[in-house]
Parts: sequence; C-alpha cells; structure tokens
Amino acid sequence: METESLIGRVLDSVLVYPCGPVHPAWADDSTPSINSWKVFLTFSDGTVCNIEPCEVELSEERYPSLGLRIEEYRNESTDSVQSDGSVIKTVSVKEANELLPQVVTRVQESDPLEEGAISQYTFTIGNSASIVIRHIMPPMTLGVLVSNAG
Repeated sequence: METESLIGRVLDSVLVYPCGPVHPAWADDSTPSINSWKVFLTFSDGTVCNIEPCEVELSEERYPSLGLRIEEYRNESTDSVQSDGSVIKTVSVKEANELLPQVVTRVQESDPLEEGAISQYTFTIGNSASIVIRHIMPPMTLGVLVSNAG
C-alpha cells in the first residue's frame, strides 16, 4: 500500500496491542512510551490499515535492515487469537483519541535507524498534530509518538 493514498482520509483511531515497557537495556531518550508489535489505523471510510515491523533485504552482503510494512487490513477483527486459544484485544491509543477524528494532511516516510529502509511513518493530521510510528529496539517492535504541536 502506498502511504500517499491515506492523504485526505479521516483518521478515526489508532489501535495497538498492549505491551509492557521496553526493557531498560534497549531504552534510551528516543524510546516512545507507547509500543506494540502491530499498529492499526482506522479511517471513517471503513478502511483499516495495519503497520508491522519487518526486515528488508537490501543486499546479499548485508544483514536485513529493520523496516515497516503497511497494508490494508481485511480481517473482521483486530484481535489476535493465540495458539492456546486466548485472545489479545487491541486498545485505542488514548493520546491519539484526544486529537481524532482528523484528516490526514501529509505522510512522511523516513529512515531514522539509517539502515537503508523506511523505518518511520509520520502522519500529520489536521493543521499540525502528528502521529509517528517507527521501528524501535528491540527489533520487531513499534513505537508510537503522538504530538499536538498546535
């Protein structure tokens, strides 16, 4: 999915699977307090997108880079059924709830990990608020930052 296709859509909610804090061995000043292994964006037109951490093969000579994958989510539920039958339910990011619904006015893709793959999406909503979703350490973990710069 191309992130540009989300511009102009009304973002209704940001959902994550609840996770504990990042272990102190992996944390630094840039580690977000909201983390998950998958993030869902729900839009007023009924579209649901999921963002997942992934590895990106850039060359045979290097280890894979840490990146992001965004896709339209077509399942009926965002709940995750585990192998033991238990269910992990998504929760709304309350910091985002205070700003939504809003129109996505810009999506910026970047590589703050400097590994050669897109590892961060910044969704500007309304006039100046933003929701940043990025691949953080430990690998295969997402961090979410919500900012109301307005």
